[in-house]
This record gives sequence, C-alpha cells and structure tokens, in this order.
Amino acid sequence: MTTADEAGNHFGAAMQQEETYSYRGFLLICVPAQMKCGGWSATGAVVNYSGRHDVVIADTPGDVILISKKAAVEYARAWGVEWVDANVDCALAAPMR
Repeated sequence: MTTADEAGNHFGAAMQQEETYSYRGFLLICVPAQMKCGGWSATGAVVNYSGRHDVVIADTPGDVILISKKAAVEYARAWGVEWVDANVDCALAAPMR
C-alpha cells in the first residue's frame, strides 16, 4: 500500500485525464497515457473510502499496448474491480441489491 500523496506523485500531470468510478466502497482511479508508438497504457489506483491513506496502484504491463484511450480506461477499471473482488471480504463489502 502507498499513501494518497505518493499516488498523486505517481500519476503526475496525467491526473488531468483521469476517470474515476465508485465500486463497493472504493474509488477506482483510471489514468490513460498515450505512448510514443501511438498506443495507450493505463495506470489504475484503488482507494478505500474509509481509509484514504491506503492506495493500491498498478500500471499496464510493459508488453500490453491498448488501442485507444477508452480501452486504457476500461483496462484500468477492470483491474481495479478485479483487485477489490479478490482482496475484500465479500461479507463486508457485498454489493447492495
């Protein structure tokens, strides 16, 4: 885990293009970045609403090149959802019906 301040430093100027989503009590921050080759990469962060000092960050693997900004955001969002589902006790963070 890292702090929210460290996450801000990690994202830098790219934060202007961020897309954010709420999922099961977490904020998913998805930041697309255009690569020199013309493709896209993404950085995703998962922030717990109840403990904003804890942030999990992941970048697109180096061998993955996405075809559009939208695909980059969707990739980061899917990673965030997968991380929450895999790391949060279902009984504590079950989706509301």
